[in-house]
Amino acid sequence: MDDSHKKHHNLKPAQAGFLLSALNILLKYKKYLLLIKSIRLQL
Repeated sequence: MDDSHKKHHNLKPAQAGFLLSALNILLKYKKYLLLIKSIRLQL
């Protein structure tokens, strides 16, 4: 039980970091898309 728990604990930070970076990229992508849409509307 303890060994598997340690493995899970070691995996979690990496997964969390990956998820955070993915969310960051998605948010930037969304902002970029909204910017393009607003520019298109202005033109």
